[in-house]
Amino acid sequence: MRKLFDWAKEAEYVATNPAADVDFLRAKSEGHSPWTIADVKKYETYWSKGTRERVWMHVLLYTGFRLGDACSVGKQHVEDGFISMLAEQTG
Repeated sequence: MRKLFDWAKEAEYVATNPAADVDFLRAKSEGHSPWTIADVKKYETYWSKGTRERVWMHVLLYTGFRLGDACSVGKQHVEDGFISMLAEQTG
């Protein structure tokens, strides 16, 4: 909300940012556990070769793409077995 109101203030939609002085909430999380090789093998056993789920996992595991780039990659980016696209964040 803070960023939205910053934009709205800059665009002169609002006079002040009511979220400017609101404290951030702290998440109480240990995070997610990374997958083991055994987890990947179990997933591959469940989802057969060529399924969307398996292709998606392989894109995430083997391309090194950030999530935003992994979400937008498609057949249009593949040529001669190679993926070619501009990175979302760095171009």
